[in-house]
Amino acid sequence: MKKILFISTTLFFLFLCLFIKKEQTEEVKTIIKNNKETLVAINYPQTKYKNLNKEIEKYIKQTYKLFQIEYEDFKHLDGKAELNIDYEYRKIENKYVIVTLTVNMDAHDEDSPYKEMKTFAYALSEKKIVSLMDIIKHKEKVMQNIHDQILYKYHIEAEELLTKEKIEKYPFMIKDDTLTLYIKYYQREFTYLVINIPMNQFKNEKKETNKMVTKIKEKNVIDPNKKVIALTFDDGPSKYTKEIINILKEYNINATFFVLGNKISLYRETLSKMIENGNEIGNHSYNHKWMIKLNEKEIKWQIEKTNEILKEELNYTPTSIRPTYGSINNKIKESTNLNIVLWTVDTLDWKIKDPKKIANRGIKVQDGSIILMHDAHSRTAKALKIMIPKLLEEGYVFVTVEELREINLIRKKM
Repeated sequence: MKKILFISTTLFFLFLCLFIKKEQTEEVKTIIKNNKETLVAINYPQTKYKNLNKEIEKYIKQTYKLFQIEYEDFKHLDGKAELNIDYEYRKIENKYVIVTLTVNMDAHDEDSPYKEMKTFAYALSEKKIVSLMDIIKHKEKVMQNIHDQILYKYHIEAEELLTKEKIEKYPFMIKDDTLTLYIKYYQREFTYLVINIPMNQFKNEKKETNKMVTKIKEKNVIDPNKKVIALTFDDGPSKYTKEIINILKEYNINATFFVLGNKISLYRETLSKMIENGNEIGNHSYNHKWMIKLNEKEIKWQIEKTNEILKEELNYTPTSIRPTYGSINNKIKESTNLNIVLWTVDTLDWKIKDPKKIANRGIKVQDGSIILMHDAHSRTAKALKIMIPKLLEEGYVFVTVEELREINLIRKKM
């Protein structure tokens, strides 16, 4: 009897382990590269649904390949060619997952940069990609609404734009009971006709709007006479951020994480733990566009949108910003009151794949150094395990960038 009970219990736990391994949460995959002639910043969700992930990744690869063919040998005095892919993610009433990707390719010498949008709608019950027409219930009413808006808003005859073949390819988003449809139109100065339709049959799952209750660790008291360094991470959060937070906690040190606004919501708990452990969060733009090439209005939106999400999701207000790619100009300076933070030691962990080589670059510091790393790579965590003990042995104290700023002010007074 005991043997049967043991076998049954063992089988149950094996099944449980398999189930837990199989169950996956939504994450954001990040590819950010600063190459000789090009800049690349790609963010897209990796969901629990393999078929959906497969289609999204296929599109990302095709787009990236197109960009490489068009711009890899791009040379221009005005700067580099840039590829930016951003996303919107929505789950509708536990029936559909909607992912809309926005692609921007900009050579910075063209009057109108290339822009494309692509929507993937995944039916959870059928486990397959479906079209907009599969989702719409009252088709005739909705189509009439679209037709009327195109006619009255843009003064365009809409019949040829609303064929079944065309409408199934148009990108769209659903948010707050509104369907926003983007109709590409080549004969006008605008790229897309934007149509908003009230969709009473859609009810988004209620998003938790309550602020995260986060216990904030008491401020460290740091001797200004000691050697200090600031460890910083860009482009997160990611699935590797939790591990990095745990490594920092193990050594009882803190760091500053410059986060992207479009990733905050899916990593809310990770960021809450980050703050709770005494780490600092900084602003790194909303979707990693090359900020020096944006106008002041666009720069402000990138910064303020990220601040707004941090406040809404975590009740947190950052005091510092790191401009994308470490590029800075007067437009950025005039667009924010946040402290602008760059770095003095670059580990190149976004480029170098060997953790030992990353660590060797990271330990070449001096008093007051700011170390640049990225929490979007598994190799960064491995490099930290080499770096931190060596730097502690050399007598360095790890501080956040805000603490470093305060220490520098104290030292000036001294």
